[in-house]
Amino acid sequence: MAADTYINNVVQYNHSNDTDTLYGVVRNASKQIRDVENGNFESYPASGSLDNYDISATTASGGLWSGDFPNIGSGFYIYQIRIRAGATPDVSDDVVGASKGYWNGSSFDSSVVPFQGHNS
Repeated sequence: MAADTYINNVVQYNHSNDTDTLYGVVRNASKQIRDVENGNFESYPASGSLDNYDISATTASGGLWSGDFPNIGSGFYIYQIRIRAGATPDVSDDVVGASKGYWNGSSFDSSVVPFQGHNS
């Protein structure tokens, strides 16, 4: 499979330290993680590197960050924001934020969430 392409600056979030290295990961309703290098969802790794799963984030300064979203099919997804502690993304990196929402192919709307128990 081919690597994902992205829609730029889809997810915005606040984080007070502009010198940290943040990145995003996308999870589906089955809690699988998006492998952006190979263009598929797979089981979340039990340990080790998240290098195939990380989506870079950039700071606009003043605590505002933007993350890209993979150009994937519409549906409900979870976008996790993680802070990189070491040289590469890793499962041990802390999650500093997350948003569940609906991806329509061009925008991520976290105000539209499924009813509890809905697995779309």
